[in-house]
Order: sequence, then structure tokens, then C-alpha cells
Amino acid sequence: MSPGLAAAGFNYVAPSAPRAAFAAVDDPSTLASTLARLAPRGMTLRYDRRVDPSRRIGRSYGGWRALLWGEGLAGDVNGTEIHVRPAGVAPGAAELVSGAAGRRDWAVRAGETLTVTLGRWAGAAGLEIAVLTDRSWRLGISHVFRSRTFDEACAALLLGLSHMPHPPAAERVGNVVTVTHRLAPDAAPGRVPGRAPDPNAGPEGGER
Repeated sequence: MSPGLAAAGFNYVAPSAPRAAFAAVDDPSTLASTLARLAPRGMTLRYDRRVDPSRRIGRSYGGWRALLWGEGLAGDVNGTEIHVRPAGVAPGAAELVSGAAGRRDWAVRAGETLTVTLGRWAGAAGLEIAVLTDRSWRLGISHVFRSRTFDEACAALLLGLSHMPHPPAAERVGNVVTVTHRLAPDAAPGRVPGRAPDPNAGPEGGER
């Protein structure tokens, strides 16, 4: 697990249900999803920190290079990876985002569920996300975690939800982020039983 998540105490906890629910988070209208469909099979997509993979694509393209050109972007093939950068950034000068590298702003949108938000973030960091819980957490306010890595923003967001009856937990191993839930919120490191969470930690939300 990454140092950022370990420091916040967000460790993977297996769900108590006998059969875990599994879901992949995906929005077919985003740049990340559209590019994944058009790119050659087996290629890993990596994004420059100045590219927003969650942006909506409003038209159809015949190929991945046409998609990037039409959206003001460029892509460099490096082995089994495609590095996506703004067209104005020189080849080789992309600042790629990963779980532990590439600082950027990470937005939370009021009304979204946690898994949708983490799905957007994971796409921007070139990560995959798997949800191993039947819980959902709807975020109550909009918030922006500024100039943080994916790991740091993820840890801060989960900390903001740590007061809930079944708070979310997450772990990143390599390029896969796994989301589940905790059974005992008072067991979270740094959590004082009966005390409200720090409002500066991040957006609060509701569980269902």
C-alpha cells in the first residue's frame, strides 16, 4: 500500500458479507472511457497532470489519434503505454500522474457517490478501481483538494467520511485501487469516539 494511504490509516478490510459485490466504475462519455475504447488493446493510458480525463466528449471519432487531435491533445506511444499530453506540450515533456506522483487538483462534486468520484480520479491517475462492497456514500458538498497526489487526495477524502456508521476504506496496490467499508468507525486511527470529524478534513456525505 502506498505511504499516503498507510499514514491515514486506510487499510483494506474484507467485507463481512459472504459474497462481496464487485463493480467497475466507468462513465462511457468521458475522455478516459472513449480513449480506452479506441486505443489498441493492451495499451495502458497515462495522463499529463494538465489533462482532465473526466472531461465529456461530445462527438464521435474514428480512432484514438483523431480523438486526441480533435480535443487539442497529443499522444506518445512508449512501449505498452500511451502518454496523453496537451498538444502544446513537447513530446517527452509530459508530467504524468500516477498514484504517488504528479500533483494536481482533485474535485469532489456534491451529489456524486464516492465510487464515482474515485473512478474519475483513478482515470486521471491511470489507475483501475474495483468496488468490493454493497455500501454507497453520497457526497454532500463540493470540494477541491489542491496540489496533491492521488494517494494524498484519496486519503484526505476518506478521512472526511470516517465518522460514518460504515465508513469507506481503500487500498492501492500497484495500479489497482480497491474500495470496501469498515465495520467499526471508532477503530479508525486518530478517531475519538463520539466526536465529530474535523470539518477541514474533506467533504462529508451520507450512506445508504
